[in-house]
Amino acid sequence: MLKSRYSCIFREKSWFSLTLLYLLLTALFGLFLRVLQTWSFDIKFTNILHAHSHTALLGWCSTAFFLLLVNAFVESSPKRSISYRRIFYAFQFSIFGMIIFFPFQGYSITTIAFSSFYILVSYAFAFRFLKDTSNHRKISIAVRFARYSVIFFVISSIGPWSLGPLNAIGMGGSDLYFNMIYFYLHFLYNGWFLFAILALCFAYLEKRGIRYSEKRANRVLILFTISTLVAFSLSTLWVEPPFVVYICGIVAMLLQLIAFIDLIQLIRNVSNKIAFRSKLFKWITYGVFIAFALKIMLQSLSAIPSIAYEIALRREWVLAYLHLIFLGIVTPFLLLLFIRDYLAGQFNILIKWGGGIFIIAFFFNEILMFVKGLGGSFIHINRFLLIAAVGLFIGILLVNISFFRSDNKNHQP
Repeated sequence: MLKSRYSCIFREKSWFSLTLLYLLLTALFGLFLRVLQTWSFDIKFTNILHAHSHTALLGWCSTAFFLLLVNAFVESSPKRSISYRRIFYAFQFSIFGMIIFFPFQGYSITTIAFSSFYILVSYAFAFRFLKDTSNHRKISIAVRFARYSVIFFVISSIGPWSLGPLNAIGMGGSDLYFNMIYFYLHFLYNGWFLFAILALCFAYLEKRGIRYSEKRANRVLILFTISTLVAFSLSTLWVEPPFVVYICGIVAMLLQLIAFIDLIQLIRNVSNKIAFRSKLFKWITYGVFIAFALKIMLQSLSAIPSIAYEIALRREWVLAYLHLIFLGIVTPFLLLLFIRDYLAGQFNILIKWGGGIFIIAFFFNEILMFVKGLGGSFIHINRFLLIAAVGLFIGILLVNISFFRSDNKNHQP
């Protein structure tokens, strides 16, 4: 059984307000990066890039998933509330440190210390969460997805921990060094984020008593888990690894495709039982699923060696893929949950304008990055990317204003 809807540890709206500010700051850093690509300033681009990525992945996404998973799967008690709130504050301390120092110092002793502290706090969170979700008499599919997502969160940390020793032995910038960065991103995006999304989706079905095929759902869980573990091999094809690694990549994609087909069938069987708050809410949900399907397709194509090699040569394509997941799947999903819980599922005028601008800017940004990856050099392409970044910032700003102006103060799923 999942816990009562009114026993949330982070019930108040104020806990989630900070995550939306992180999203706005992410967009601001992204806008600044496009400015630096368009005009020349005496500012180190990589410093702002690190601030942008850490704010996006750790400030916005990871903090939001932390709050949502704890609310959905951990039964509230005074002792647990104190424990998880301390973990939350520790996370924010490290994130603030990274936001403040990355723009000025890049990777330095200070920022590495804050990043390392964040990872240590994530271990404390994982230990506590896995402990608190192990006492269910029958661990549901939703709980298992949640637990696996947190485990992938921990696994992803192997990547950052390995970079220091590689630098120390003179392998900074080597193929192995970059593969460990890809290791981190792979398990963060495809493990921590996507499994958390599936956990929250199944939690929705279970809380509302919507019956689904547990056998099929269990198969989806197992296949996605195995494919996620093996699919890291796809991130290494650019170095032309041994033949067995190519086989692992193909196997991973086949398993993922089977899991995705099972997921589609499962969704079809329960779709008529899901009550959407509005038609717009419904269509945006479908849009997120289409983006997820596109992500599966693109990742499957990367199992073809020639395509994998081309992708490695075109940095903009890699960035377009990462932004597809971040802006096309994770961010809309999280915003839909916030709208459901704090705006009663209704889209006011600010949400509609902000969401519309965001979606248009997202498509514009993806198309431009794809063209740039092709070697497109039409005049002022960076200025068009800057316009897209302005659109993303304005859209997110309007969503923030709408959220902070809402009267609902408590979490009401």
